[in-house]
Amino acid sequence: LEVARVVAALAEPTTDLVDAALGARSDAGLTETLDAQILELDGTRLRFTHPLLGSAVTARQSPSRRRALNARLADVVSSSEERARHLALATADIDNDVAAILEEAARTAQARGAPVEAAALAEQALRLTPPSSPDGNRRLLEAADLQFRAGDPGRARDLLQQASAAAPPGNERATVLAHLAYI
Repeated sequence: LEVARVVAALAEPTTDLVDAALGARSDAGLTETLDAQILELDGTRLRFTHPLLGSAVTARQSPSRRRALNARLADVVSSSEERARHLALATADIDNDVAAILEEAARTAQARGAPVEAAALAEQALRLTPPSSPDGNRRLLEAADLQFRAGDPGRARDLLQQASAAAPPGNERATVLAHLAYI
């Protein structure tokens, strides 16, 4: 079952990533899930034999177990974007350091032409930013901009309206309102 949990949590599950995440336990677990026809192997790529199996595995995990698994996966994935995504999923509390990693990953995703992924990463960065952080307004504006670029102007507008309500009078509110007017 642990192999299935790892496969469900990974964007591109491979036998190498499962081995890295589970170590010596992966061989027996992989054989078991393949024999039970829960997973199938396509070269080195693993996938569930039916999409509902992956959903069922994910649904049965407690939030703390899911966070622990994502923390482990953040250490073994090679992509900085996937690492950031796993760090976000592993972090329940506000953490400006993880937010900074997510912000950088959002910029990388945007630069490679993945606006939906960039918007999701930017929203995670915003979620983990302390309310008193000077980075908060910038991350909020960036998340709204990326949501707009990703084709979700409604979400961008919602973010900016929340920011407008919370912004003190002056330059900060004017900047938020200018972004809102553009959208």
